[in-house]
Amino acid sequence: MLFQKALGGPGISPTRQNNLNVNLIRYAEVLLIYAEAQNEVGGPSQEAYDAYKRIRDRAELKTPAMATFSQSSFREAVWRERWYEFCYEGITWFDMVRLKKVFNEKTRGFDDFVGHRNLNVSDGVALAEKHLLFPFGLQEMQNNPNLRPQNPGYPAAP
Repeated sequence: MLFQKALGGPGISPTRQNNLNVNLIRYAEVLLIYAEAQNEVGGPSQEAYDAYKRIRDRAELKTPAMATFSQSSFREAVWRERWYEFCYEGITWFDMVRLKKVFNEKTRGFDDFVGHRNLNVSDGVALAEKHLLFPFGLQEMQNNPNLRPQNPGYPAAP
């Protein structure tokens, strides 16, 4: 069996600049998904708390006692942990769309997605309902007329 090295081929020297070793999901994400799901079923359980605590223990962070959490406060604690844990991994955008919430770095709370202004961006344009969906690509809409109409808030295809 012939194996091809990354970005290499016949007459092309392989390089290490590739995306072959990108994590699709980390154990930390599995634990936080589990903690969030268990909390939604019936409030913070010992299993949910233990999954949440494992992430914080690994980072040597002090975790409040389980009795201090309500279902709502535990939910936000897990969201906050996800924000800190995955801030540079391209996951937080999908959390924002899923939850329709945005983490506010100043208040360390969660704002509604629609109307939130990112103060780190020079134009400071508020997020709108349309930002919860991507626009359909022009080429795809031309190839498949069933994709019409365009997602709300984006210009229609010619």
